[in-house]
Amino acid sequence: MTTRREDRVPQRLLQEIEWVAAGLRALGSSSLAQENGGDVADQAYQAVESATDDALRSHQRQKRQQLERALERADAGLYGICEHCGRTIDPARLRVLPYATSCVACLERGEGNRRGPEAAGGSGVRRRAPPQ
Repeated sequence: MTTRREDRVPQRLLQEIEWVAAGLRALGSSSLAQENGGDVADQAYQAVESATDDALRSHQRQKRQQLERALERADAGLYGICEHCGRTIDPARLRVLPYATSCVACLERGEGNRRGPEAAGGSGVRRRAPPQ
């Protein structure tokens, strides 16, 4: 008996994929027309807008890759299973990060830190231990 992909893949993951795709489309269509004139303030504003759009696009593309990886794992029957230790990823973690591929225990041991932003809770920023 074959199951439909929608039956195997969590709804939250599919929603996140749709949101990221919509965000990328919006970023692609909302780019400001670059003018070669204007004063220094206008040029600075355009430079900041362009850099911000580039950073947002990069973040969205990276998130899309993580979502696609989670989708592949779901298709293989591995969604919600830590790729490092094989244990079940906490469902609360998957509700927050539907593309998580590592459990919290493996992240704390540093095994997930090689995987990119997902390892740091989605931000790409490593957390420091508090001072002793």
